[in-house]
Parts: sequence; structure tokens; C-alpha cells
Amino acid sequence: MKSKRWGAAVIGLLIAVMLVGDLPAQKRSRRRRGRSNSRKRQAARKRQAARQKKQQAQRKAYQQRMRQAAIQARVTKEALDELHRAEREYKRLRERLEKQFDDSPEMAAAKRRRDEAREAYERERERVWNGLADDSEFRRLQDEKDRVHERIESLQDAASPDREKIEVLRRQERELAKRMSKMKADAVGADSASSAARSAYEAANERFRDLRRGLPDRLAKAPQLKAAMAKVERARAKVARARTSGGRGQDAKQAKKNGNQKKKKR
Repeated sequence: MKSKRWGAAVIGLLIAVMLVGDLPAQKRSRRRRGRSNSRKRQAARKRQAARQKKQQAQRKAYQQRMRQAAIQARVTKEALDELHRAEREYKRLRERLEKQFDDSPEMAAAKRRRDEAREAYERERERVWNGLADDSEFRRLQDEKDRVHERIESLQDAASPDREKIEVLRRQERELAKRMSKMKADAVGADSASSAARSAYEAANERFRDLRRGLPDRLAKAPQLKAAMAKVERARAKVARARTSGGRGQDAKQAKKNGNQKKKKR
């Protein structure tokens, strides 16, 4: 029994010695595991910080884009409003100058002479046309044209209109009207008084048209209209710059303003 107890004691002592002797190794192992875990935690924190930094940069870039878009929209709207005002001002000024030109004594006299010449020509022409009522050929054409027109109306009122027949009659009617118009023109041309009245009217009308054709040149030389057009061109250029540069120009102005404010505070 003693030997068994001694044997058990020896075994227990050996186990204790083994355990005590292995403590430094266990400590070293724990330290190694601790350092490894610490490095892993540091790496995880770095990755998390990098992700956060990237997200912040993305948010900042998005906010900057939105800010520039808002500034561009505002700047463009202001430029467009300025352009529309300049265009309206130019249009009002041009219309006023055109009215002044039309109401000028020179234009009023040319218009009056043209209207008087036209009325005189129309009176002479009507006199000649009335004389055709005694011409047998003209009366025959007029009667035939009236009959054709009545047949067209009759066919159109039918329950089932003959479209082909109606079109044939319409061509006949147009041909008769053409022949009658030629007779009228020939009669007017053969009448000396009508020809003279027509020539006078054409000359007066050409004079009036020549004056009107000179209006663009007069307007182009008007100093106030030149200034108004220059204002329109400047506004158009401003709109083009606003649409291309966006908010960058405004950002630069704001940065310069902030820098000047900081210098004043110092």
C-alpha cells in the first residue's frame, strides 16, 4: 500500500513539475496570440477608417456636384432673364423706330401717292371691264361659264355625286375663267388711259417699296439700336458662359471673398 501511495505521489509530483515547467511557454503563447489579435484589430480599424474616409470623400464630391449644379441653374436663369429683358428692349426700340419711319413725312407722302395712283388705275380698269359687257365673245364666255357652274352645283346636290364628271366641269370652268381674264387684260392693255394709269401706279408703288427697302439700312445706322443690339450680344455671351462654366466661376469668387475676409480679420 505504501508503495502504491508513493507511486501515486511521484506521478503527481511529476505532473506538477511538468505543469510548472510549461508555464513560460503558455505565457509566450498567450502573448503571441494577444499580439496577433492586436494586429488584426489595428488592421480592421485601419480598413474601417479607410472606408469611412472614402465614404466622406464621396459624400463631399456629391455635395460639391449638387452645389455646382444649383449654382449653375441660378446663374443660367439670371443670365437668361437678362437676355430676355435685353431682347424685349431691342424689339420695343426697333418697333418704335419703324413706326417713326412709317410716320415720317417722306413715307407718308409716298404712301399717299401710291394709294391715289392705285385708285385711279382701278377706276380706269373698271371702266374698261364694264365696256366688255358689249363684247359678244365675252358675253358668250360668261354665259357658258355660268351654265357650267350651275351643272356643277346640280351634280353636287345629287344623292350620289359623280366626282369624275364634276372634276371635268371644274376644269372647263377654270379654262373659261382664264380666257375671260385674258380678254380683260388685253382690253386694259389696249386702252391708253388705263395703261397710263397702270404705269403711274407701278411707279408710285416702286417708289414706296424703295423707301421701305431702305429701312434696314437706316435702322442699322441708328445709334440707340446699335447700343441695344450690343446689350443683347453681351447677354447672349453671358448665357453661354453660364451654361459652360456652371458654378465654378461662382466658387472661385466665393473663395476669393472668403480669403479677403480672413485677411481683414488678421
